[in-house]
Amino acid sequence: MVLTDAEAVERACLALSLPASAPAKTWRVRRLDRPSEYVIVEVADHTACIDAASGALMLSARYVPTLLSAEAAKRCVGAGPDAVAELVWKPCAVSQSPFDAIWLISDHGQAQYVDQRGRPWASLEPKRPGG
Repeated sequence: MVLTDAEAVERACLALSLPASAPAKTWRVRRLDRPSEYVIVEVADHTACIDAASGALMLSARYVPTLLSAEAAKRCVGAGPDAVAELVWKPCAVSQSPFDAIWLISDHGQAQYVDQRGRPWASLEPKRPGG
C-alpha cells in the first residue's frame, strides 16, 4: 500500500503533534538508491519526510525549505515543453538530505538533474571523502 498525499499529511501532523487541519503542501519523491518513495510534507513551520509505504516519519525539522518548481527546473536545463520532471533523491555529492530532493528532467530520451538551487547536473555522483 502506498500512502496518498492526504494520508502523508495526516501522519506528519500526528508525528509532529500538529492539528490535522493545518494547511500543508506535499511533494512525492522517488528514491534512486532503493525501490521506495517518500513524501515531503510542509506543514505549519515544520517539514517532514514520510515513508510512502509504511507511513513512518523518516525525519523532520522545524523549518520550511523552498522547493524549486518543476517548471523552473525545466527552464534551468532548457528542456522542451514535453519534458517530464520528477523529484528524486539518493545520497550523493549533489544532496545528502532527503529534504533536498533533486529534479530529474527527461526530455527526448535525455536525462538531466537540477538541484534545489537551480544548478544542472549531468549525473549524481557519490559523495567523496572530504568534499
